[in-house]
Amino acid sequence: MVEQNCVYERTMNVVYERITPLEGESPKYEKLRERVNRELYINQIPVVCRYHMSQKDFSDLDKDDYMPHIKTEKKTSYQIWNNDVMLYENEYAYSREKAFDLITQYALSCDVSHHDLTHTTKEEEIETNVETWPTLEHVKIIPYAFVDDMCYKVNSYSNNIAIYTEVNGFDQVSLDTTFHLNRSSASLDFVIKWNAPVKSTKAEIERHLVDVPEKVLATVMYLVEGILTESGWKIDEDKTTIDCVTQSNINTKAECSPAVISSLKKTKAEL
Repeated sequence: MVEQNCVYERTMNVVYERITPLEGESPKYEKLRERVNRELYINQIPVVCRYHMSQKDFSDLDKDDYMPHIKTEKKTSYQIWNNDVMLYENEYAYSREKAFDLITQYALSCDVSHHDLTHTTKEEEIETNVETWPTLEHVKIIPYAFVDDMCYKVNSYSNNIAIYTEVNGFDQVSLDTTFHLNRSSASLDFVIKWNAPVKSTKAEIERHLVDVPEKVLATVMYLVEGILTESGWKIDEDKTTIDCVTQSNINTKAECSPAVISSLKKTKAEL
C-alpha cells in the first residue's frame, strides 16, 4: 500500500529597522530587552528557550524568568584566621590555599615551628538579596494567549503551537515563531506547516497557510510593534520589510512487500 501526502511550508520574515541605532548605548539596550521580555510575558505571548520543552500552560511558566524580583544568592567565603582576626578572604578555595601557604612560609622563615603556628582556615556561607531584572535571553515565542481556545495547543517538544481546523483534531497547522532583538533592528520569523493530501486545491492550501494562522500572526506583530514603539524604538516604516516564501514537498510511504520480508528471514536462517 502506497500513501502520499504533501507538506506545505510558508516562511514569513518581518524585519523592523530602527531609525536611530542604539550604538554605544548598552544600558538603554539592556533596559529595552528587559521591558520587551516583561511585556511579552504580561500579554501571554512570552519568549521561551528553544532547547527546552516549553510548558503546556501559561500558568506553569516561571514568573521569575520575566518579572523583576528579589533573588537570594549564596556564596562561600574562604577565609584565613589568626587569634580571632580574619587575615584573608576570597571566593575561591584555591586562592585561599595559596595565601595560606605563603603565610605559613613567612611564619616559618621567622623561626616559628609548625607546632607554634596559630593561623587556621574557615569557610562561611553568605547569603545576599539581589534585585534581578530578567532580560530577553530566549527567542522562541509561544502565543499562550490563544491556547485557552480549544483550537490551539502547545507542542512542547518543538516549542510551537498546533492550530486545529477541525473539531476532531485530525487536520492541523503548525506555527513556529522566532523573535530577535538587536541594537538596530528587530525581526519576527513565522514558519507555517500543513501536512496536506496530495490533491489539495489552491483554495484549501490558501486557507491552511494564510487564513488559519492569520489572526495569530497579526496579533504577535501588533504586540511586538506596540512594545517597541512604547519603549522609545522608532520604527523606520520605509525600511520595514516582509518576505514570504511558500514551498511544498511530496512524501511517499509504501509498505514493504512480503517478498522483502521473506528474503530477510531466509538470509537470517542461513547465517
